[in-house]
Amino acid sequence: MPDLTDPATMGCLLALVRDAHRDAYMAAGCDGEDWIVADCHGLEVSRGQSEREALVKALEAAPEYKELDL
Repeated sequence: MPDLTDPATMGCLLALVRDAHRDAYMAAGCDGEDWIVADCHGLEVSRGQSEREALVKALEAAPEYKELDL
């Protein structure tokens, strides 16, 4: 089971999100209340109460998510 408290694991999760969305510039950031994952155009892809939650939701929302061999 991945340790989502580990910074390296979080970096790998971000890399998976970028691969799944085919967007090398996707990023996660906090708007003061929620964490948001946005695409290269600044459009919101997902939102969560933590960075982990936002990244997992972004991965689940990816069109290629079902094709990933996790």
